[in-house]
Amino acid sequence: MELNETKLHDLLGKVVTEMGAAANGSLVTIRDKLGLYKTFSESGCMSSQELQKLLLI
Repeated sequence: MELNETKLHDLLGKVVTEMGAAANGSLVTIRDKLGLYKTFSESGCMSSQELQKLLLI
């Protein structure tokens, strides 16, 4: 059986893309539950130290 490297490369590219999308989706959920998006929209630009104080992390 001969391996088609082009098809394998395409498949692996799709797998990596989908795994990245799945990981990003869970991070969006976590950020929302932590209240990051609400804090950003209410407070505007801030440093990481200011964000930490607002979120009490």
